[in-house]
Order: sequence, then structure tokens, then C-alpha cells
Amino acid sequence: MYPSIFWAIRRWSIFASTSDRKRPKLVALSVRGADSNKALPTTALLVLALIAHGCGQRASDIPEDLVIASVDGHEIPASWFRQTYFEYLVRTGANDTPGNRYLHLDELIDAFLLADEARRLDYDKDSLSRVFEVRELKKALGGRFYEEEFLQQVPPLDEGDVRRAFANSKKQVTVRHLFYLNPDSARAAYERLEQGVDFLDEAQRCYGLATYDSTAGFLGPVRYFMMDDAFADAAYGLAVGEYSAPVQSRFGYHIIRVESIVRSALLTESEYQTRRSGIEKRERLRKTRLSGDRFVRELMADADVRVNSPAVRALNLLIRDAERSVDPKPVPVLDPESADAQIYRDMGTLDLDTPLATFRWGGDENVFTLGDYFFWLPELPYAERRTRTGASVGRALRNEVLALEGERRGLEDDRMRASVERETALFLARRLIEALRADTTVSPTEEQLRTAYKRFGLDRRELVDADFWMIPFGSLEEALSAKAQTESRPGSERRLKGYTHLKNEPLDRQHPTLRYYVRQAHIAETTIVGLSAETWILLHVEARRSRPASFEASRQQIERRMRPYIAEYNLLERLRTEATVRIDSTRFERIMELEGTDAES
Repeated sequence: MYPSIFWAIRRWSIFASTSDRKRPKLVALSVRGADSNKALPTTALLVLALIAHGCGQRASDIPEDLVIASVDGHEIPASWFRQTYFEYLVRTGANDTPGNRYLHLDELIDAFLLADEARRLDYDKDSLSRVFEVRELKKALGGRFYEEEFLQQVPPLDEGDVRRAFANSKKQVTVRHLFYLNPDSARAAYERLEQGVDFLDEAQRCYGLATYDSTAGFLGPVRYFMMDDAFADAAYGLAVGEYSAPVQSRFGYHIIRVESIVRSALLTESEYQTRRSGIEKRERLRKTRLSGDRFVRELMADADVRVNSPAVRALNLLIRDAERSVDPKPVPVLDPESADAQIYRDMGTLDLDTPLATFRWGGDENVFTLGDYFFWLPELPYAERRTRTGASVGRALRNEVLALEGERRGLEDDRMRASVERETALFLARRLIEALRADTTVSPTEEQLRTAYKRFGLDRRELVDADFWMIPFGSLEEALSAKAQTESRPGSERRLKGYTHLKNEPLDRQHPTLRYYVRQAHIAETTIVGLSAETWILLHVEARRSRPASFEASRQQIERRMRPYIAEYNLLERLRTEATVRIDSTRFERIMELEGTDAES
């Protein structure tokens, strides 16, 4: 949720300096309300306990509704912590460490505090927040229907399934394929193959080649767990020289022919037993995805979807136009009142009521409109909505149908409403943070500046001044020739074009690109620095002087970095002092015991 600088500022009161990074110094977070004379630990308390416990009870054995913390009455259950923590690791690329686990719990606590403040400011009453909350409820309804109707009915793998998957993981299959976006075209091609047309001849037709190409449709070697599930399932079920019936993948329709198969020379029982756990998990996930895709396709087939192709094509053009205006960033989340939605409303034949598709559900004829598509837009992959807009519309429509069925079955319950409330809290917190960071009028206090000066290590930083000369060249050859000339005739460098001589030059502010090289160069030696293929510098350092960076010299830099985040920091400090925060350290230990047995591959 926070950028690195604010993250550091936010934790001043939690982590103090320590020589042992695995043993952070801890402070207590006072808890108001009941037992207010006692102090509960902050989210940094259990690091040592975590490291000491090792592998204990599996995470899957922990009750999903186990509450590990509460913030002014808002509960943080174990399942939600794990879900958001995993998303945090994926989003940031951070490592899973005990310290990061506690910091993430700290962020969830902050999110609830900010969300309550956002509600006080009526953020929850505008259309953007209302649409978000409705979408989260529909997502939850669709997810619950999918889980109860499909996931709970997926049969477990047997030993034969796992052994076949292991054998397939040791094979490499080389394939050629015919690819179609239209299932009718794929069926027609398959019929021609069945009537005797050569596969390579059909590939020329499929790819519209003007001259015969023996590599047409050749994909090369593919691995079992590294392909689209349906594609891999078909490819690994064929013998050399066989071709498949049309296979629907996430990309379109394929007819696959196997060119060759390379098997591992050795399949040992010991390797199988070593890898069994990881293979079983990957195969179970693969089978679940395959069955899930079929389940959704059958569900949508029953809906008798009819696409308004001209409207979808126009939508694709409009998305591309809109994205060119904000390139390279994705299209922002749109709501009916946003400026981006206005772009679409004003584009001639399309408005928010334009039908993109019709479908039958619950005995009624329903219309899926452009406005419905915008409603689901934040849930749709960016690349798909730009390059495969029809598939993107299909995904949005699938979400709508799943939600309708979940609603029809009355699956909404207190647990679902609590989940929606938590996701809405994160959304409101993000909105308030954006507003706070846009306010750069709040200045940090002197105490905050001086604390940052020390916490960021600026008091240990040295500023360097140097005396040096430099000459730019467009090629390495020119730089080498000039170096030889200046070394054989000292003083001749002054006559070369671009010669610049600098005295007492501050490197940190004036020459950030050259700073490293000037710092590292040998005194009184001429060296060549390559900044790019077209930029070469002849550099000669005569002297260097270093001095400690004073607080006053760093003040502007610190304030500039802190200013966008100080309003947020000040608000959170106030909210924290007023909040009732409880953390059940025993339960947090329990869910945070190392999950090595679950993580093995």
C-alpha cells in the first residue's frame, strides 16, 4: 500500500535500530478500551517466536474464520490475512519473511483506520464507492456459486493420475498446430484433414501463405506444465504423427499434430517420491482449471449468448483510441461519471446503453450493455481487453451470469457481507490515501525532518567535490585516439573540442551520471567511460575531497521526498492513538508457523 519512503517513516515507532536484523527491537502499542492498563504488542512482536517454531500445523488446518486481530471492532480473520498477504508478495515482489508478515498486518490495521476516516468524510456515498461495493458483492456471489456448484464436486486425484503427470513432466513434445479464432473454421479444417488433406497443406491455407512454407504452424517443443492446460492435455494424449480434433484453449481453437516426442531416459521411483507432492499439487490445479473451463463454457452455452459483433469491434477501436491518449499506462478504472467514460459516450454510435450481447437466464432474455462491460472493467486483464476485446466481453458476461445465478440461489450470507466490507475498506483507504498524497501543502515538522535525516542514513552520507577535466566523444575509437594523444603530449587535451575543466565541483547535485566514475577513478590517470554506444567520455580526475552531509544541506531533499506523504503519516499517527487495536499473538503465531510442508514443489 505504501511506497518505500513512507513505509520507512510509518515504522519509525515500531522498529528501532538493531545490529541483528532478525531480532528487531520492539515497542508496545497501547490499547484503549477494556484492559486499557495493559499493553498489547505491535505487529512486530512475534518474529522470534516464528523463527523458533519451525514447521508446525499446516495452514490448511487453521480455521478460516479465526480472528487474529481487530481494529475498532473490525475483524481481521486468518483467511483474509493470508489472501491479502499473498497478493502483497505478488504485487511488490517482496520476499516472504517474518518481518514482512508483521508489516502487512500493520498495513491492514491502518487500512481499517483510514477507511473509517474516509466514511466520516462521505467517500462511501459517491458513485465510485457504491459501484465498487456492488461489484465486490457480485464477485462474491459468483465465486460462491462456482465454489458450491463446481469446486466441491471436483474428484481427488488418484495415484495413476499423479504418476501420469510425473511421466508427462519428463517428456518433451514437439508440435505443429492450426489456429483459428472461429470454431466453425476449425471444424471445417478438421473435416478436410479427415478427408485426406495433408496437414502441412492445410497449414498454408490456415495462415494464408502466398508461398509454400514448411515451417507453417510449427511451435516446436512444449512442456506439460508450461502450456495452456487444454492444449497440453491434447498434445500429450497424441502419438507421433497424430492430430487432434479442434481444441479450445484460452486463446482460440487449435488442431494439434505431434511431430516428435523425447522421453527422459530414466524414470526412477526415488525421483517420483521426491517430487510427488509438488507434481500432485500442479496436476490438481491443472485438472481443476480444465474442468472449470468446461463448466463455465457449458454454463454459458445454456445462456445462448448472441454477440453484437459490430458493437464489439467498435468497442475495440475505442479502447485503442483511449489507450493511445494515456500510453503506456492501462486504461484507468472507469465509472459512469469519469472523464474516460465520457469519451465512450461521445463516440457517435456507442453509449452506455449500447447492447454488446444478449443472453437467456432464469427464463428471461437479458441484455449485456456497454455500461455493464464498464462495470466489470477493473476485473478484466488489460492485454485481453485491448487485443482480444471479444474475449474480454465474454469474460465480463461470464462474471455477470455467475453473479446472477449466485443471487438467484440466495447465496448471500453474513460471511460474504463481511468479506465485501473488508474489500470495501481497502478501497476506501486507497482513495483517501490518493487524496492525502495529492495534498503537498502540509510540511513535515522539524522533529520529523531530523528523524528522517537519521533513519534514512543521511547523517552518514558523504558529499564529494572534485577537480577534473572531461571530453565527450561519439565513438570508442575517437576516445582511444584522444587518450593516446593526451598521454604522449600532456596539455594537448585543452585543444580538443568539448574540453571542460571543473574545480571544486559538487558531484551529487551537478553530475549524477558521472558521479560514480569520478568517485572511482584513479587520481591523475586518464580513463575512458562509456555511457552508451554513442557517448564516450575521456575523464581525468586531479583531486577529490569529501565532507559529511550536514542536516541543513539535506533538508530540502528530505522535505521534498516526505511532503507527498506527511499528511497521510500525521493522520495515521492521530488515528492510531485514538484506536482500539487488539492482536491475538497466540493465534497469529499459529497461522504464521512456517508452512514448509505446503510450499514444497
